[in-house]
Amino acid sequence: MPGSDCHIRETSPAVFPAGEDGGVHRPLAASVRPLRSTPPRLGTACSRAGGRRLTAVLMAGVALLAGAGAAHAQTDMEADAAGSGRSVGYGDSKSAGSRSERSVSYRASPTFVSAATSTDGTEIVITFSEALSSTTAPASAFTVLVNGSTRGVNSVEASGTDVTLTLASAVATGEAVTVAYDDPTANDDANAVQDANGNDAATFAAQTVTNRVDLAPPTLVTTGDGAPKTSSDGTKVLLMFSEALSATTAPTSAFTVTVAGSTRGVTSVFASGLFGGRPSVTLVLASAVAADEAVTVAYMDPTESDDANAVQDAAGNDAATFSAQTVTNHAGPGTVGDVLWSDEITARIYTDTDDGNIIFARTGWSSAPQFGSISGTADLSYGGTDYAVVGVFVAETIASGVVHDITLNLRISSLFPVAPNDLLILVLDGTEFRIHEATPGETTYEWTNPDLTWSDGEPVDVKLIAVPGPEVASVSVVDAPSDKTYAIADTIDLAVTFTKDLTLNVTGGTPRLELTVGDSTRTATCGAATGTQLTCRYPVAEGIAGPIGVAADKLTLNGATLVGPNDVRADTTYTADEVNIDADLRVDAVRPTFLSAATSTDGTEIVLTFSEALSATTAATSAFTVMVGSSTRGVDAVSASGTDVTLTLASAVATGDTVTVAYMDPTASDDANAVQDVAGNDAATFDAETVTNNVQ
Repeated sequence: MPGSDCHIRETSPAVFPAGEDGGVHRPLAASVRPLRSTPPRLGTACSRAGGRRLTAVLMAGVALLAGAGAAHAQTDMEADAAGSGRSVGYGDSKSAGSRSERSVSYRASPTFVSAATSTDGTEIVITFSEALSSTTAPASAFTVLVNGSTRGVNSVEASGTDVTLTLASAVATGEAVTVAYDDPTANDDANAVQDANGNDAATFAAQTVTNRVDLAPPTLVTTGDGAPKTSSDGTKVLLMFSEALSATTAPTSAFTVTVAGSTRGVTSVFASGLFGGRPSVTLVLASAVAADEAVTVAYMDPTESDDANAVQDAAGNDAATFSAQTVTNHAGPGTVGDVLWSDEITARIYTDTDDGNIIFARTGWSSAPQFGSISGTADLSYGGTDYAVVGVFVAETIASGVVHDITLNLRISSLFPVAPNDLLILVLDGTEFRIHEATPGETTYEWTNPDLTWSDGEPVDVKLIAVPGPEVASVSVVDAPSDKTYAIADTIDLAVTFTKDLTLNVTGGTPRLELTVGDSTRTATCGAATGTQLTCRYPVAEGIAGPIGVAADKLTLNGATLVGPNDVRADTTYTADEVNIDADLRVDAVRPTFLSAATSTDGTEIVLTFSEALSATTAATSAFTVMVGSSTRGVDAVSASGTDVTLTLASAVATGDTVTVAYMDPTASDDANAVQDVAGNDAATFDAETVTNNVQ
């Protein structure tokens, strides 16, 4: 067809059997409805959908001619074509039995989506799949059943995608409700529920109506976690109610707060609590409550009738007046730390929708997407790196109008490389959220089910603090001997002193501190912590000697846990500057050994020489056995000086006598009743040793 947007391609004839009504059989994938009173003129009408030609193969045999008139059939095609019209255009008609290709535009009729009562029960709102004509069906087209009985419909109004039925009497809470609709006529006409293009909505059988009737007032929660309480910083009083509240609420004058028996001013009131997950009223106080102060709150409904100048639920039911209720005082000093960032945010609600239904809500502040605000800067520095906070908000996931998941989100430019010995805390009105307990994302820390009740417009004090763990202040030796020398089996006690009180758990192992004795490396075990001090002990082993030292970074936990206040892990690293050990402290764990023995020139003494200086306090005469020839020679006295022990004999040795000496340590342990070095190490027992006879 030159000059037309439509074209027709003739194909081979196709004969279809007649239907039971004497007409031709309806073509496949199409439903035939009677044409409107004025059929479209053949060969003239074509439509485009979004700039694309929609072509449908129509059967020319759908028109059955009878007598002088022609009965026309209209194919109602259903397709997903954005922006298509509702008219059907035909090309030139061929004889019955032929098939033509014709351009068609179309759109589906409106369909039932859902139905719900109003909160006061006087109306039922039926939602359809598309915008409707404001001219609609009469009340008689609808059948409403309430608990199985018919409920009259007084009027019908259509607006947007909704049809609203005004009932003869209100539905009560909990009643079962259904609605059905019967298209009043067979044709598409204004006496029906129609879309804007005149397509009638189809008749539908009884559909369940969601009963949203709410005639009960919200009540204050007075027990459990929802009972009245202060914020952790004492600046607010938080009231939980039994159901979702209207954000429009009572004035400050409706509330009376007492602190320690005196009235405390209320500067502002916020209601709703997040988007809907925690129905609450927040009272901002003129000054903060101190720890342990007694607090009460009372409420007086400003008017007798239900109106917006009161604490109300979403249906407009006023909460009842309540007398003074005890408020749990959660105010306290909180954790002390280095403040990385501090600001005040103004919380706002931001929602995401799907087909007009809210599926996600955020309450707080965010720079992307933008909602809420902060009073200062979002910049902070941690660990020598600069960061920016980009959001602090509570998120609610909503399905079918019900809040399912609530999370607190801290968003920053990039996640902190949190040092294992630092405690980072997000503080919101004094309530603390630890970073290491959050679930980290790409740029988000997330906490599940936070105990928060922010409302739209509410001010929230926010801080991010870092609490460093205990750090090593010094490493020293304690309870050293007066002579500053440790002998065999003596215990070297070392103290690692930290900057904060400690708690030690040795279930997984015992900490160790490496020390040096002379050229040897030794290990002290650290099994106790008292106050700020970790105590380490090393029992001196035989055979080592030299000054005592401790090198830098030689403390290892070995599977133990060492924490400070708030369970923050201790930093066990230290430098040489923290080591404070007396340079004169030493270990002498080497026993004096026998070297030689000789008589005096007059034969009255035997002098035993040892490997090192000896203690002047020495063994008894009975510890020595002197043999002259084959006979025992008595020992009258023993003395020690320098490296020598001198035995005074009962009678002198003669020239040429063969002499031996033996020594038996009187006790198994090291003690003064023996030959000892100055450190207290006993000389070992020795068998008969030859004595050089110097008698002239």
